[in-house]
Amino acid sequence: MRHMGYSAARLRLIALLLSLCLWCTLLTAGASAAFTDVQAGTWFYEDISVLQTAGIVHGYPDGSFRPGNPVSCAEAMKMILMAAGHPIAGDGEQVWFAPYFAYAVAHGITDTDTVPDPGTAITRDWTAELIVRAMGLTPDAAESPFADSGNLYAVTLYRAGIIRGEVIDGQTYYRGARTLNRAELAAIVVRMMQVEALRPAPERLLPPDCAMPETPTTVEEFVQMLICMAVSGADEQTFVYHGTDMEAVKARYLPLLNEAYPIAIDLCRETVVYYHAYSLNLAYDGRDVTVTLKLSGGDYSAVDCRQMLDFSLMHARAVVEEIRAACRAAGETTERQFARRCLEWVATHCQYAERDDMLDQYAYAVFRDGSAVCSGYTAAYNLLLKLGGVKCMSMTGVAESSVGSGPHAWTIAELDGETVWIDATWCDPVGLPEDGVVYTYFALDEATFAENHTPAWDYTAYWAMLG
Repeated sequence: MRHMGYSAARLRLIALLLSLCLWCTLLTAGASAAFTDVQAGTWFYEDISVLQTAGIVHGYPDGSFRPGNPVSCAEAMKMILMAAGHPIAGDGEQVWFAPYFAYAVAHGITDTDTVPDPGTAITRDWTAELIVRAMGLTPDAAESPFADSGNLYAVTLYRAGIIRGEVIDGQTYYRGARTLNRAELAAIVVRMMQVEALRPAPERLLPPDCAMPETPTTVEEFVQMLICMAVSGADEQTFVYHGTDMEAVKARYLPLLNEAYPIAIDLCRETVVYYHAYSLNLAYDGRDVTVTLKLSGGDYSAVDCRQMLDFSLMHARAVVEEIRAACRAAGETTERQFARRCLEWVATHCQYAERDDMLDQYAYAVFRDGSAVCSGYTAAYNLLLKLGGVKCMSMTGVAESSVGSGPHAWTIAELDGETVWIDATWCDPVGLPEDGVVYTYFALDEATFAENHTPAWDYTAYWAMLG
């Protein structure tokens, strides 16, 4: 029996690269390298094979890689930026390295005053700084492990497991002024990829570039305002429409707010749904109209809503850390694997149950009581996904099952670059044991999902707002 409850980017380049890295470690000793001078059994074979397979290195026209050659600044710039996951389209450029230099300067990774000429052989010191900046690491001021260097960037990379140094008579040496050869940099870049793949993705509670609009005049701006208010806990916002009157504001702008509310809830159900009620105060001074928007939870005050959201966030972050640890232990690096584990957690920690108040619509009920209806299932699931860095939203509409049809909520997510549809509630059907999970409605394409799920509105116009 299925539940019928009422409910009010990208493929991570790094995950792919790590998968390639793991695959390449399985290459047999008899396999032939893509380069004539990189043979199985050499210490750099697997690292260079990983980078070649991933498209980060290409070698020379004669088929060689020349692992002992010094690395040029241009070569290092490309390898490091690509391994750090920066989206740079370098193909087709007349000067192949130009996009990488331009990107690094534009994003503050390097600057025109200190970057060496493209053909210059780079030092270990300069490379360490470039890697730290490209990865966005916080420089580590811990005591240096190196007997010959206190370089802050080198210490940071050592503690992250990206560089190792040279051990002689029990002392570790960094050799910061020494140049790197192509094989040495390949090994460092592969370790970059391994570290990057295991770093937590940034949370997506707020859509990128979601700034509080000064005076909303479009549905999108009202959506942004509602989301920003809910996530920040600002239950009141005042804005002014200049040079207009009360009737014009009521006729032109307030309908946009009404239209924006269900969209904002679906885009960010895990936060906005707590503030499902609002009130307006309009004041006209003969020239301008001042609007004060106040959010609440209907029977719950804005303070109550904030406390419930904070409770949900605290517990959800702990769950995400558990799931990340499980993924690391199992060697799982894809967004789909993470999303599946999040689904399993919700399905095994929540039972479908309706109640008289609105709590069954919230993620709060899942984390506190272990029970909810479809809106609560979806809100809790989306909260875990967004805290894990996954782009997702909820969709409301009508679902049809063997027991009838009715209002329902489900999830749209982007997993490893593919937009998929997920019904967390239906993956926990009534009648299954508490630890039972089915995957019939996990990560389906839209057409298949639409066979028995009818969306209430066209999400495509607003999906881009989530980044």
